Amino acid sequence: MDFILRCNNQHCRCLLTHQGVVTTCSHIFCIKCSNKVFAVSKVCPACDTSLDNPDDISLTLLNPTEEYKSSVLAGLSPAVISEISSRALSFWSYQYSQELLYQEFIVKSLSEKIDQVVQDRDRIARAADADIDSLKRHMNALKNERETLSKKNSELVDSLHDKSRQFTKLQALYDKLKRKMLLGSMQNAADEIVNNHNSVSESGFEVLNSSSLAPDRGLLGGHNLFNRELFASIAIMAFCG
Repeated sequence: MDFILRCNNQHCRCLLTHQGVVTTCSHIFCIKCSNKVFAVSKVCPACDTSLDNPDDISLTLLNPTEEYKSSVLAGLSPAVISEISSRALSFWSYQYSQELLYQEFIVKSLSEKIDQVVQDRDRIARAADADIDSLKRHMNALKNERETLSKKNSELVDSLHDKSRQFTKLQALYDKLKRKMLLGSMQNAADEIVNNHNSVSESGFEVLNSSSLAPDRGLLGGHNLFNRELFASIAIMAFCG
């Protein structure tokens, strides 16, 4: 691939294919940059060389016509032609070496940036790995805690079931004892009512027992037994009601 000249202004560096402005310090610029720079001062923006002579800055055609090639060096002595050719080749050699240096600088700069990016990537990767390990440990701790809580929950559920069964048994025993106490209380109340009634009946029938109706005592005794059972039933119903 043929080497193509570029504008030596580091802020421009556009490709030069048709024409350019060359200086005696072996630099070349595009028309736009040369008009902007040399209109202010006759100093090369690439090397700060003073360009005071009229021939220090000249416009050159990069793709000259055949007629131009035939006439540009015509009439010059071979020594002058050789010197011009030597200086022209030196110009190209300088441009080529400067371009190589520039490309090497670019490569070095990019390599440093790549190295920095790789270092940043490795640092971020290490930090990410550390965060991942920390999250894994935290997740394992949470998993163990969950298993512990699940085990405790199962134990509490089993304990609750045991307590519920014990409570059911105690409730049944309590109800049984309560019914027994209620039955005892009702029996005592019924006995008391019957005893009170018998006392009244005995005082009321005392005269009859001493009279001539003594042969009918068996009938009165049966009547008292019936009244005793009747009052006991009434007392139980009243107590329950």
